[in-house]
Amino acid sequence: MASCCDWQDRPVDLLRHLRYFAVVAEEGHIGRAAERLDLAQPALSQRVKALEAALGVPLVVKDGRGIRVTEQGRLLGERAAALVDSADHIAADLQPANTSGVEILVPPTFAPERLAVLARTLADCYAPRGVRTVPLPPPERERRFAAGSVDAVLLVTPAEGDVSLPLGAALAADHPLASMATVHPSDLNEERVLVLDEDEPRRAQLAAQLDRHGLDAEWIEWGQAPVSALARAWAGAVCLTDPRHAADAGLVWVPLAGTPLRRELELRWAPGRHPHDLGAVMRAVAAALEAEVAPQPAARTPVATGTLARILDLWAGVEIEGAVHVRDLDSAAELGIDSDESWPLASVAKVPLAVALHRAAERGLVDLDQPRVLRPDGRTRGTTGISAMSDSVTMSLRDAAYLALTISDNAAADAIWDAIGADRIRASLREVVEPGEVWLGEPTRDLYDRVEFGDGAVDGPRACRATPRGATRLLARIWADEAASAPGCAHLRDLMQRQVWTHRLASGFPAEDIVVAGKTGTVQDHRHEIGVVTYPDGSRYAVAVFSRRRDRAAHHRWDWAIGETARLAVNAMRRGETSD
Repeated sequence: MASCCDWQDRPVDLLRHLRYFAVVAEEGHIGRAAERLDLAQPALSQRVKALEAALGVPLVVKDGRGIRVTEQGRLLGERAAALVDSADHIAADLQPANTSGVEILVPPTFAPERLAVLARTLADCYAPRGVRTVPLPPPERERRFAAGSVDAVLLVTPAEGDVSLPLGAALAADHPLASMATVHPSDLNEERVLVLDEDEPRRAQLAAQLDRHGLDAEWIEWGQAPVSALARAWAGAVCLTDPRHAADAGLVWVPLAGTPLRRELELRWAPGRHPHDLGAVMRAVAAALEAEVAPQPAARTPVATGTLARILDLWAGVEIEGAVHVRDLDSAAELGIDSDESWPLASVAKVPLAVALHRAAERGLVDLDQPRVLRPDGRTRGTTGISAMSDSVTMSLRDAAYLALTISDNAAADAIWDAIGADRIRASLREVVEPGEVWLGEPTRDLYDRVEFGDGAVDGPRACRATPRGATRLLARIWADEAASAPGCAHLRDLMQRQVWTHRLASGFPAEDIVVAGKTGTVQDHRHEIGVVTYPDGSRYAVAVFSRRRDRAAHHRWDWAIGETARLAVNAMRRGETSD
């Protein structure tokens, strides 16, 4: 156990910690003390632990769900209260009668009106002395405070601070992202993202969080002065800052989804210059800084020509023809290119086939759990799952659906087709979507027989087909529990989320908190994927991208282009652009 004098060699502001602990001892409760001091409860607990470590004695112990002040803590609390009161009186007595007042250095993110509000609010805590708030850049604030020429300074800290402000996107009102309820960091790719010099102490944390949520480092500009950053935001850049800073500058502030980026501020006092009522001071600072600002709503606009042109240029660059459709599952807004063109589905057909399976099971036409023997001489060939196996396999239709959707097993899909029958499959799907939107005409084996031994055509009068709009409508019904029963639709969503292929649709949404549930389709010169993209704020977008090459030689960026098409289209939708 350390001696009682070891605190002199420890990096602890003893008077400040004693001030906090005096309130803890008086209240006998961390939560009430934190509320009285206007501190976060974890921050106050950390300060108590730091004081215990510095003094070498236990001051509080856990007692059920709360705490109990030890005998040493009770004694320290009494003496700390007297010591703090004495120190405050000494500091006040040393101030000359004609003092100009208390000087507090603050960030330059405060507009003049905000400074006036802060000064007036703090003046009540220091009457009859006045308060002067001085905005300065971080290095100058630190230098002047270290020189002892000011009473207090408000600085950003990498740890938890006394005041915590959310960081979001400050945007001009006409910026495409300004109409969004929330902005995901991945939405900011290809934007100039400005991070203030105020937030340099938290640069490592901010960089890691932004990278983890899909914002590439090449788009971030660090160490920006607030005035120039706001000016650039007015010109079209994105400034990461707090809501009050954005609002005071006349910008729209949109919160970030998926990651709680924050600016942590700590109010540091020069020795002997603490206020009598620290809690009142912190409440005054918080009241001036933490006002919420709602993002300004904006009407949805027609899809920008630029978005369409970028997608068409993308397709031209990899020498493909394509069609795309995006559907907002909450607002039903739509965006697309050639959304009503009908395409052969390839393995995308396994999604409506699985819908038909669940509808048949719910009507008692098939049993999902009944074992079925799939012999090698009657199985559809393929490169995955039981399609590629040599021996007989026994499995249920439920497991066949798992293989069909997760690894695109052709033999498993055709086992489902044979169990239900073509007529029942088509009749069942007609109850979900129009035949002109989604049509299942043949099992996978017929497609491959025609491609390998027939005329070689992927398309044909019996081919499985869908339009991009029809595909997203089917997905919308699955996600709304309308394509089958609620348990059946939940099973389909789960299987699509487990798909192992991430080289197409999912490649456009690499952030770890964006969920992509999809199903690919590949045959000869056709590559597709349909799926649903879910953001951490709960917004959901059904996407269908169909494509074909002009010749049989595959471009090395073809699969990437499918994901990039989805990303561009979904981002346009999230910015409020619509079409169709």
